[in-house]
Amino acid sequence: MSDSIFPLGLAGLTYRQTEDCFPVGTDSVLLSAFVRVSKRAKVCDLGCAGGILPLLLCGRHEEIKVTGIEISEKAAAVARENAERNNLSDRIEIITADMRTVSLPAGSFDTVVCNPPYYKENSGRLPKKTSMQAARAETSCTIEEVCATAVRLLRFGGIFFSVYKPARLCELLSAMEASKLTPKRLRFVLHKQGQAPVLVLVEGKKGAAPGLIVPPALVIRKSTGAYTAEAYRIYHPDE
Repeated sequence: MSDSIFPLGLAGLTYRQTEDCFPVGTDSVLLSAFVRVSKRAKVCDLGCAGGILPLLLCGRHEEIKVTGIEISEKAAAVARENAERNNLSDRIEIITADMRTVSLPAGSFDTVVCNPPYYKENSGRLPKKTSMQAARAETSCTIEEVCATAVRLLRFGGIFFSVYKPARLCELLSAMEASKLTPKRLRFVLHKQGQAPVLVLVEGKKGAAPGLIVPPALVIRKSTGAYTAEAYRIYHPDE
């Protein structure tokens, strides 16, 4: 993977990715569009890597502030550079820390987001670079620890957003329930209509009563290969 800077197609923002950060993926873009926040929300991104979610969220919501937590010093440095280059240092703060032990006050955020590692430790093929392994597999934290951290940092009534692999959806929902993050909205993502889901987007609320909304699946591409109208609006919001 080469070091490169490319436009995000959103509010004139650009993103630098390096060999220490995964490139911008469908999951991060779709998660940023799935997130719903209040006008001046305080948002925390658990495991922010090179800062793609803080950038996308600030581009979509003009008055929010985002705190990114990243265990890798190299990735955190890239995230700070991305914020500075986009003149967002006043709205994006990057903390180099383990999310499980980060010294942030409990209940200090309205919203917590996370694009977590999808695979269990020692499951599947991992990248050679140690700095990349934690982003793919649960080498630094489990999904249960992600949810426990999220509920600790959220105020009562605060919202948690995540994206995950459908094969592990039961584990995510169980972890959320165990941490008192009630699942409130769940949406599957399909590459094309009629295919099996490739991702699932989930919203949970701290201290909420049960009641889950499952809207129609988000389909990314038509049978022709072109983006569906909804996916096009997500990927090209400035057009």
